[in-house]
Amino acid sequence: MEVENTKNLYVKAWFLSPEEIERQLSSLTTPWKRINNQFFFLVTAADYNEVLFSIHELNLTNGSTIHESDIDYVQNTQEEIEKLLNEIYSQANIIFR
Repeated sequence: MEVENTKNLYVKAWFLSPEEIERQLSSLTTPWKRINNQFFFLVTAADYNEVLFSIHELNLTNGSTIHESDIDYVQNTQEEIEKLLNEIYSQANIIFR
């Protein structure tokens, strides 16, 4: 699969609690970050399928959909993420917990 511009895959807590998702993700070597009830996984074109496979079972148990994002939520700082989101969503109120 040719993947372009994807910086992150992410899932939202659905059937599993965010704490349970964190527990299950703790064994992954894939860089990830939690923002509120969303979990972001850093991907490149080279490791896209590997990362997708590594979160497959968790995703089935959680019952959520895997989404893609062009914003790098894992490596960017909160300020950088807020700036990018504000640029995309016209200064919408972006709230991080």
